[in-house]
Amino acid sequence: VGVDGKLDGKFFRVKAPKGYDKLSHKTLATMSLYKHLSFTYLAKTDSDTFPCLKSIMEQFHDHGVVNETKLYAGLLNRCGKVFPKGHKFHDPQFLEATGGEVPCHPMYHQGAFYALGIDIVKHLEQSKNMLQLMNNEDAMVGLWLL
Repeated sequence: VGVDGKLDGKFFRVKAPKGYDKLSHKTLATMSLYKHLSFTYLAKTDSDTFPCLKSIMEQFHDHGVVNETKLYAGLLNRCGKVFPKGHKFHDPQFLEATGGEVPCHPMYHQGAFYALGIDIVKHLEQSKNMLQLMNNEDAMVGLWLL
């Protein structure tokens, strides 16, 4: 896939194409962060999102998943809309992968925030050459985990 990242001071810089329709490259490259830092969860947020991490950790604790390394948690979208050609969120890679026969994206955690446990992060990074990239990076991660 040719995407990866490196820790540069306080910033993790990814080597990925620029552009909104290339967010999937950045998402996959971010999975290599575990090679540079020790963590239990990797949180994906949108640039305009400011999650209360204390509250999220309390919820993980309340649900008994605080130490779960295979965690995939967030706001569940049970049937993500598939948008037509010309729409900002059109995903031709998803349509190609499914033969255009699937009426919606399979379940995935969407949008503002989701978290992946370290074992899932490692698995995705180690499998990156076998994973198909798609425009909808949130749905893409959910599809990879099916």
